[in-house]
Amino acid sequence: MNLATNQAAETPARRLLYVVNSLAVGGCERTLLYQTAALDRTRYAPEVASLELIAGGELAEKFEEAGIPVHRLRRPREPRVAAWPRLLALLDRLRPDIVHTHLVAAGIAGRLAGRMAAAGWTRPPAMVATVHSLSDWEENRWHPLRWLDRRTLGMAAAIITVSDAVRAALVRVSPGLASSTSTIYNGVALSDFLGAGAERPAARVALGYRPGDFVVGTVARLEREKGLDTLVEAVAIAARKCPGLRLLIVGDGPERRNLEALVHAHHLEDRTQLAGYQARVRSYLAAMDVFAAPSRSEALGVAIIEALAAGLPVVAARIGGIPEVVEDGVCGRLLETDAPACWAEILLDLATHPENLGMLAAAAPARSRRFSLEQNVAALERVYDRALGLSPADPAIADPAADERAAA
Repeated sequence: MNLATNQAAETPARRLLYVVNSLAVGGCERTLLYQTAALDRTRYAPEVASLELIAGGELAEKFEEAGIPVHRLRRPREPRVAAWPRLLALLDRLRPDIVHTHLVAAGIAGRLAGRMAAAGWTRPPAMVATVHSLSDWEENRWHPLRWLDRRTLGMAAAIITVSDAVRAALVRVSPGLASSTSTIYNGVALSDFLGAGAERPAARVALGYRPGDFVVGTVARLEREKGLDTLVEAVAIAARKCPGLRLLIVGDGPERRNLEALVHAHHLEDRTQLAGYQARVRSYLAAMDVFAAPSRSEALGVAIIEALAAGLPVVAARIGGIPEVVEDGVCGRLLETDAPACWAEILLDLATHPENLGMLAAAAPARSRRFSLEQNVAALERVYDRALGLSPADPAIADPAADERAAA
């Protein structure tokens, strides 16, 4: 063991407290789970504090299985303000080196509580914030919470945006934050999805699909901004010319009843499966021929990256950060949102021209590698190092594999 290794081993891991709105299933929460599970635990010791704005999130157990302590700051049916004194007490007990916040409510609470709790500490925690949403900086930017979020973001030593589209929106509204803001793409554990195509025959049989069926699928939280009503409308149009067209929707959320009603109105019950929330989506992706993402707002799209890794061509809305993931004509097609006739035309083209479908599918896994978890975590750890004022030459943070991961 050399001197650098000895020094690194003797340096205690820096304490990291993530503050989040909830641990319900969503792109932000899933990304956080991926990241925290992959951090170098010899250097960083992560814990998660949930404001429990959505109580009883499904992902809490997954964090704990990964060895990450979870602190639920609000009990069911308690007022939301009950989380505040518990967050202050938790901060004072843990005295983390870094407080990293995600989403608006948790960002405001985490930054204000971090500053208040640390008033008597020798060294206050470094503040890091990840901005996940475009709408917070566009149509919703005048909401009082969004305004307060912008007012407190200046407390952060580093601000991370999940796409260049989000960074551009942030800088347009708050140009003073530009120098502390950088983009780190959400990372995906690609190995969980690569090679899923080999499971296609069994996956399709399990879901009741027949030879000749063309399955258009998606994985999403069922919210209006995901634009799934456009997808149902497009399938209704395309189905007139494609008897084998099928629709598979994986996920749950507040729009489920509206989608069920729309499926019924178009007499698509025999063509449509609403599979609900699924903890593991690999087999569902394996059963699809094409993945659809007709979002009205999308900062990046973790589910899109997962679909590409699974070898699926992606038909997606040309909006937000999606064009940073899907290269039009290479691994998928980009369309205008809220244009079901255009979506139907593209779906029909792919259903009837397998050579076009195959070309896009062949390029999909390679495209997904730009969003590997290894690159994401290496970049994130560099942000933490800078926020703590550590020099890259410091033996305590030396990581010979970091450059290799970033170049992978």
